[in-house]
Amino acid sequence: MKTTGLTENDIRDLIDESDKARLRGNIDSAEKILRNILDDSKKSEEINDQKKIQIELTAQQRIGDLLLTKGDLDAAMSIFKSNLEVSDNTLELDENEALWQRNLSVSHNKIGDVEVARGKLDAALNAFRAALVIAETLSQRDPSNTEWQRDLSVSHTKIGDVEVARGKLDAALTAFQAALAIAETLSQRDPSNTEWQRDLSVSHNKISDVEVARGNLDAALIAFQAGLAIRETLSQRDPSNTGWQRDLSVSHSKIGDVEVARGKLDAALTAFQAGLAIAETLSQRDPSNTEWQRDLIVSNVKLAEMKDDPPKRYSAALAIARELYETNRLAPVDHWLVEELEKRLADVSG
Repeated sequence: MKTTGLTENDIRDLIDESDKARLRGNIDSAEKILRNILDDSKKSEEINDQKKIQIELTAQQRIGDLLLTKGDLDAAMSIFKSNLEVSDNTLELDENEALWQRNLSVSHNKIGDVEVARGKLDAALNAFRAALVIAETLSQRDPSNTEWQRDLSVSHTKIGDVEVARGKLDAALTAFQAALAIAETLSQRDPSNTEWQRDLSVSHNKISDVEVARGNLDAALIAFQAGLAIRETLSQRDPSNTGWQRDLSVSHSKIGDVEVARGKLDAALTAFQAGLAIAETLSQRDPSNTEWQRDLIVSNVKLAEMKDDPPKRYSAALAIARELYETNRLAPVDHWLVEELEKRLADVSG
């Protein structure tokens, strides 16, 4: 599609094209489309200045997400902070206040995502709480606005994630239960909405994680299985959607963890093998995707711990970890992986 003399419809089509490329695992292609939008939308006489700002924010946000996926945290943070500043400044000038309030909330969440990847949990929590305040205000203003309701659910989930990492399980469970309540309401409103269905699966998984940490294994397994059922349906609906495929892999892995804790080792092995098969397919599709490469490390380690050819599994995991580290794509919070995997490989090879 040409990107000169763009109209708003052209922009929407291009963003959709970029999203599809990302879901197929074509990160570089997705980023290229978005950068073309940034360059060419400025030249368009069909789009007013306020719309151009919104288009720029949308494209930049997606580019930041792609950079975060690649592990380029500094570049991603630079984009998200710039978006935050633009939204804050525009909020004082634009009559469409709610739009810019939402942009502000999204930017806070994105900054929080980068801080999490950097291991700076207090900074992440502050960013997520700032986003939550805005989301609560908007959702109370118009409870029928499903987009704002979903934003509120997302903010609760992000806060819950940080609280888990900080060891605050009660606070985490409260946040995840708030997110689940919203996700259930939205999914019941429109069962065909795949985004809302995925949100529901995420909420089930998050609550399961807390139940595992509390030692409530049966409750955790029930919730994980509820999430898995949703994810199987979604992945079957669109096998090319890499996000849904990754979700399914994660669900298998988490169920495997619970089965290990319950002493059901055969069930655990089956679950881990299912997760690995998906992780391998994704990592081969796009070796530049840091997240998928890390998933493959985790899957190999879990199978090694199950005594499924440990030398082979640890060797594969270590090779990936070294590659990520040497190319500056291994997040700082994961730098310990290389030394740990070297030690484990030496132990099983000796």
